[in-house]
Amino acid sequence: MAGLWCFFDGDKAVNNIETWIKVFYKEYVDPDGISYLKNGNFKYNKPEFYESYQKVLNKRIDKFEVSFEFNSDIPGLQIKNLETNKTFCLKSDQFGFSVPSLQLNHPYDIYLMNCKNSELEGEIKSVMEWIKNTRIIGGSFFWPLEYSDGMYKLNPKYNLERGGTKYKRRGSYIEDRVDLTLYEIKEIIDSQICQESHEKGIEEKLKDNILFTRCFSDTMRNWLGQFKSFKEYVDFFGFAPFVDLESQRPYDIFSKNKEVLGEKIERKRCLYENVTNDQYKIIFDNIVDMVVERYKILFGDYDKKRFIGK
Repeated sequence: MAGLWCFFDGDKAVNNIETWIKVFYKEYVDPDGISYLKNGNFKYNKPEFYESYQKVLNKRIDKFEVSFEFNSDIPGLQIKNLETNKTFCLKSDQFGFSVPSLQLNHPYDIYLMNCKNSELEGEIKSVMEWIKNTRIIGGSFFWPLEYSDGMYKLNPKYNLERGGTKYKRRGSYIEDRVDLTLYEIKEIIDSQICQESHEKGIEEKLKDNILFTRCFSDTMRNWLGQFKSFKEYVDFFGFAPFVDLESQRPYDIFSKNKEVLGEKIERKRCLYENVTNDQYKIIFDNIVDMVVERYKILFGDYDKKRFIGK
């Protein structure tokens, strides 16, 4: 991204940020994007993104067979449970926070707006490194795609519902946090709500779980029901760096010392209110460290050249 540092001659930081963002978007492409082609097949921003995930996820657990077909009318990763014979199409949902936008309402935006004008050049470089290091293989969830009326819905509902911005109150308390997302998945799987027999009244215990209350379609229920335990989910997707293996609870991304989330959490928005740049740095660094460690689990090593995003 040569040449992005030559636009800092204004007096107001926000104007400089906006100018940089306009240039940034001329070069940046979300690596996991999928869209329909006129012939009913699918266009991939970077097909090698899904090819790489297919290679590292296939047979990580014997019962799951993972495939990917580039020129096909089936989108994303296709995963088949060889025990139940059920097949799902999965699309990536990156969790390293949204890239900066002209709306200036995501964590990286807020971080840059908190900077002094004299700091911007260096801090933008930091933001670009955080983005680059979370767009590698290891920085995604995968959600099942819904199919209705002859079409796949290419933006999974939970992708939207677990998000949120500072000024537009769409989304939820999760605010795109990987730790809270894993917490919700753990709640769902631990509750056995996906199974035919589960504890009576368990729905009441999940009343604050966004995944359950807003996004628990038959497809999502069936998908999460393929996992016998949260540990199996973590093992399959290589999420061990994000989870304390003894308690099976996710690490708090706000924590500098890898503290785990409590058994019960306070479900309120907290990513934008009274968060300092030092705290943002801890969050961004934690996520990069965890994504890199997950990459190592999936690939067995770490090749800095294997970046998917530009």
